[in-house]
Amino acid sequence: METGLSMLVSGIEKISRKVSTYKDFGGNGLPKSNKYSGLPVVAYSVIKRTNEIVEELLRQVESSVKARNEAREVVDQRNYEIAIEVTLSLREKSDEFLLRELARRWNDHKIMVKWLTRFFNYLDRFYVQRKALPSLHEARISGFHELVYKEFKCKAADVVLL
Repeated sequence: METGLSMLVSGIEKISRKVSTYKDFGGNGLPKSNKYSGLPVVAYSVIKRTNEIVEELLRQVESSVKARNEAREVVDQRNYEIAIEVTLSLREKSDEFLLRELARRWNDHKIMVKWLTRFFNYLDRFYVQRKALPSLHEARISGFHELVYKEFKCKAADVVLL
């Protein structure tokens, strides 16, 4: 592609110089030369190759987006399963045992979020930022809050106040 592009640039420069120095083409148009007869094929090849490269890049982007969405779905599903497990466990507890279990589960969740954030660091820094999405850390923390804490906050507050 680089060679074809340099051939095109060279041919365009040569034709441009001829046009600027030669004023009378008569009825024949531009000067004819076998040197320039292959340039249309070169131009077509360069454009075709450029389009192939663009199409391949688009396929890679689509594949990356699909992989990211699938990974996020797996993480979301696992987070939901953990929330159900935690919720069921907390429903069986009362008083200080509830607080201890809630604190233990919150700590476990923070550790998991820390590791997941490391795994998906590249996505968080580039893709998520560009798409103005919440970071994985924010999404997981708010997920725990929505799925677990909201159900037990009143119960936990009552235990603390007693």
